[in-house]
Amino acid sequence: MRAFPLFVAALLAAVVCGPVTAADPATGTVSPAAPQTEFTMGPYLTSTGLFCSALEGCDSYELTAELPADYATTHPDALIRFGLGWAGKLDLFVFEVVDADSGETLQTSESTDLGSQTIYLPAGAGTRRLRLQVTPAAPNNSVIHGTASLSGGEDDGLRPNPVGPGVPRYQVYAPPAGLSGNTGEPSTGYNPASKQSFILSGLKTLWLRYPQDLDPPLPQACEGEWAERSSVVTSVTTLDPIGITDSLVRGHETTRTIIGQLAGANSAAAYTDDDGETWIPVEGGPPVSAIDHQTYGAGPYPASHPFGITGNPVYPNAVYYCGQDIGFASCARSDNGGISFGPATLAYTVQQCAGIHGHVRVAPDGTVYLPGKSCGTGVAVTVSEDAGTTWTVRPVPGSRPAIRDPSVALATDSTAYFCYSNGDGRATVSVTRDRGRSWDAPVELGADMGVRHTMFTHALAGDPDRAVCAYLGTTTEGNPVALDFPGVWHLYFSTTYDGGRTWTTVNATPDDPVQGVGGIWNSGGSSLNRNLLDFNEMSIDERGYPMYGYADGCIGDCDIDPALNSFAAFPKIARQVAGKSLYAAFDAAEPRAPSPACLSGLRTPERTQLNWRVPENGGAAIAGYKIYRGLAPGAEELVGATDGTPGYIDLGVDPGVEKYYYKVTAINAAGEGVASNTIELPVTIPQIESVCAVPGRRIVDDAAGDADLPDFDLISLHIAEPEQTPDALIFQIKVASLQTAPIGTMWEVLFNTPALPGSGTVKKLVGMIATETGMRYVHGSNDSQAVVLVGYQEVTIEGDLDPASGYSPDGTIQLVVPRSVLGVGPGDTLSGLMLRTHTGATDSSDTHLVRSTNTLDTATATDGYTLRATDGCLPNTAPFAVLAATPARGAAPLTVRFDAAASHDNEDAIVEYVFDFGDQTAQVVQATPTVTHHYAQAGFYRATLQVQDARGKLSENVAQAVIDTTGSSGGGGSDAGRFGGAFGGGAVWLLLLAALRRRRGIVG
Repeated sequence: MRAFPLFVAALLAAVVCGPVTAADPATGTVSPAAPQTEFTMGPYLTSTGLFCSALEGCDSYELTAELPADYATTHPDALIRFGLGWAGKLDLFVFEVVDADSGETLQTSESTDLGSQTIYLPAGAGTRRLRLQVTPAAPNNSVIHGTASLSGGEDDGLRPNPVGPGVPRYQVYAPPAGLSGNTGEPSTGYNPASKQSFILSGLKTLWLRYPQDLDPPLPQACEGEWAERSSVVTSVTTLDPIGITDSLVRGHETTRTIIGQLAGANSAAAYTDDDGETWIPVEGGPPVSAIDHQTYGAGPYPASHPFGITGNPVYPNAVYYCGQDIGFASCARSDNGGISFGPATLAYTVQQCAGIHGHVRVAPDGTVYLPGKSCGTGVAVTVSEDAGTTWTVRPVPGSRPAIRDPSVALATDSTAYFCYSNGDGRATVSVTRDRGRSWDAPVELGADMGVRHTMFTHALAGDPDRAVCAYLGTTTEGNPVALDFPGVWHLYFSTTYDGGRTWTTVNATPDDPVQGVGGIWNSGGSSLNRNLLDFNEMSIDERGYPMYGYADGCIGDCDIDPALNSFAAFPKIARQVAGKSLYAAFDAAEPRAPSPACLSGLRTPERTQLNWRVPENGGAAIAGYKIYRGLAPGAEELVGATDGTPGYIDLGVDPGVEKYYYKVTAINAAGEGVASNTIELPVTIPQIESVCAVPGRRIVDDAAGDADLPDFDLISLHIAEPEQTPDALIFQIKVASLQTAPIGTMWEVLFNTPALPGSGTVKKLVGMIATETGMRYVHGSNDSQAVVLVGYQEVTIEGDLDPASGYSPDGTIQLVVPRSVLGVGPGDTLSGLMLRTHTGATDSSDTHLVRSTNTLDTATATDGYTLRATDGCLPNTAPFAVLAATPARGAAPLTVRFDAAASHDNEDAIVEYVFDFGDQTAQVVQATPTVTHHYAQAGFYRATLQVQDARGKLSENVAQAVIDTTGSSGGGGSDAGRFGGAFGGGAVWLLLLAALRRRRGIVG
């Protein structure tokens, strides 16, 4: 926003501008029955400066909102929205027209060159007249395409994904926390020869081998095998990371991956043909290139080029490098696989396009496409049909300027699918079959899933009629770039199988938000919510399944409560694993039984806890799971079932058995699927990390060896709250060594508190500084927006910590932090926790600056830390489970009431009851002590119970009750089956159970 008093702007606009308008139409109306209208404004040929003048005229559009008198009460969150798209720099004002005598009042103003802008006003009630005024500060002969709309303020929430034959299904893969980078705008690529993907996270090049391709293979629902294999050249510093694997054009795939890190007017780069095992440093781009937003593309030569006829003996494909300057974009071609590049040629000028472009891509016919987000009245592709020698800008009719990077995907017949977030935030696709000379009408995506705003679109195509556009989306209306935006963002894939006429949208992360509350900034600078930066990217495998590399901004506590946004940028890959492919030849018949789940578990003397990652459903909803247990692999027998919950507690274990083997299967309408991986579970005594003793609970893990010196190499963070120091927290940082501890180095923990939430720019910090006089242990703050220079953060030291703080040369740093220093108490959560080491700290000043160039190592927590209760470290004995069954005998079908109210704990309340009815039906886990269960078949069943107290302590006994539904005589009372010991009544019941097994055979 321009720095001038708003009342002055209002006064001058009202006095000088008058009623001149050039909008078409000049007026419009919205109401609950007709909530949207469209208009155009411009073109703008000259600058009017900051204020509108009578000679130059004001361009205005007047909107009438006709709302019920009680609309503000019935729709308190409703909004009036102006969505605008243009090229050039504009000043925007919205005035409320009161009446002829009172004139107008200014409601809001903006000054922006983003190429698109959305302005929101509270809807209010009654009839309102609003005048939108535009004054062009830097005209570009551009026309504004606008919409005015009324939003009811509703949030559709997450709609359930479509389920059925052919619907795409996705699996998300994430590197371990210690390996993960924490940087936005990841590139990704796929090597079809090795079946490995890379994802570039800042300076780290990570490689993923998918689980089904491991030796031995695992279910595709499992996590893959990750490794960092970065080039020395590309892991030092960067202004912009970028990478590509030359495998995007079917029939022209290679194994070459090129990684570049922008370094001014060129890039530091290297390539690998063996997935990062060896790297060859290369030129990185043309000798003189653009200074921002570089991109690589690769593919065949056009038939008009000599290599398109004879082939290139050095490297089969042309490699392109494009970049953007302030006023133009240029591209260069390499004929030796990216080792060196020829001179750059002009792709477009500022008169043709404004703002950053998307990623350069090559069609099977050799045509090169550079997508532009703001070219005149909308988006455009800049096309070269002669291998990058000349370029032509070809606009997309009916489009509006896009938000950030648009994307072009090329099908096997060179049909181009252009995917972009248009000026009002909706994901949109336009299709051309003649290299951009003509286009199908734009189609909006995501409406079927209630998506209101989108960011980071990226597209892929396969067969001529098949393409996918992936993007981050939110179902919430409002200003999506604002830090107070309440919406939550997920990853969506929209796929077409009919050439772009219809699209199927799927939410690939319904249970794992990509960005929590706080918006996504879509321009430059260092706003807190610019954590994801500018783009995400997709690649394609040999079966036509897309893989979308993205940065996850919502981790740890944010996954549970998105209001606790972590503003992180952890790299992940979402891959399609089933459903219709982009290549029809790989479509499978559906529905079919579900794929295998990925099983894991932990066995204690009392029980086995099983969990599994949900498999893809085979094209029909998963109805439940069956659990199998055995004494040897392949000899597992059915022991239980769930109704669809991916977890099971097996209380029927014998601590005397050395090992149990487990597997699970998923069930849908088509049948029971292939079994999961088999796991071997011996008895394990869990090593519980207690916050009641140092070092405490492990919060952060980081890979060793990822810093230049051992003194800078972060390993872990623990937090403890021993009873001996009830008013303090103990932060224990571990680095590889502290033998030298260079002066000016700071080792620190950064985090948010309830008073400094993640939606702000300030974090608390505690740390140690190596000074000339020794170590200093301090607390303070870190502000990511206190400095005008982009990318800097300001550290302010506010005081010293408890003198009990100290360090050891083995790399252990112990910070004793009084709760009063942090302003926290029991139950408060420290969120957004991260470790950092950097140089430039000094004892002579209370402030210093931190940037990537003086940051030595970082590591981010995936969870927050909640301060323990006051009694959290007092002794805690286990609760005791007691189970009564009424009736315990009778003829099937038999309804039995189970009562666990006699279960007790000497110190705490019992908060969880786990009932297993012994008949292979789903367990019941609840907070109340009574439950009713219906036994349909005759037999003997062993029902079991375990309880847990408020401090998480499990009962060490498993209460049991034997239910006889055979109808045989033998009495039975209302309290029959009430037992509390290991087998309810001790040795007598052990003998009885053995006899019952011999005679009847117990199910369970």
